[in-house]
Amino acid sequence: METSPQPPHLKLLEADFAQILDASPLSFLVTQGGRIVYANARLLASLGMTLEKAVGFDPSEVLLEPEARERARERMRRAEAGEAQAPLVHRARRGD
Repeated sequence: METSPQPPHLKLLEADFAQILDASPLSFLVTQGGRIVYANARLLASLGMTLEKAVGFDPSEVLLEPEARERARERMRRAEAGEAQAPLVHRARRGD
């Protein structure tokens, strides 16, 4: 099934949203279908990664130690299904 091109105004909104997230002192990660579609500059800098390296990967594979991955995947499945999730604190690994 073909998807229609994204309207120009939505592309502008996405660019504005990315600029807001990149200016934030907080780390943000956006996933879709269990894959990274965006990570802001703060998160990338703290992990020693580039956006190009992160996009398309399962965040649990990129960010977490093996013992924490399944728990994180289950939380992502629940969140994407619309179930509210309490904040999760975990140790992340650096990409460099």
